[in-house]
Amino acid sequence: AMQGLSCTAAEEASTPGSCSPMPSVALTCDALLPNAGGICTCSGNFDRTGSYLWPEKVKTCATGSVLVSANTLKAKGGNCEDYCRSLRQHVPGFEHLLFSCTAGWRAPNGDCAAPPPNIANEDRDGCFEDFSTTTAVCSCSYLDL
Repeated sequence: AMQGLSCTAAEEASTPGSCSPMPSVALTCDALLPNAGGICTCSGNFDRTGSYLWPEKVKTCATGSVLVSANTLKAKGGNCEDYCRSLRQHVPGFEHLLFSCTAGWRAPNGDCAAPPPNIANEDRDGCFEDFSTTTAVCSCSYLDL
């Protein structure tokens, strides 16, 4: 789903710019919106970090957190901080952002397991740990420059 959101329902608006639906006129999520406009219902979490676009990840774990292979981490410097900082050059449309690591932890089973109890997300715990021999979850955020 784009930006972490997906359409769950759509209705025709009763008048242009209105948030009131037209009685008994349901639309499908992929339908073209009528002249009066449409009302879309979405589910999911908005991904303001663009992690769905991040390159060289195994998969997206959560908004701003991705599973990264040992080979990718090794090529980027071995730790999550270096992986996060590399995103500025590799995420189209995000060149003006300075990414930084907020947390990192080992994921030896290759899954998006929750961080261990000693990792407090947003405290940069694990960001500089050498993960060049294991898969890891890297959490990144950015500053708008």
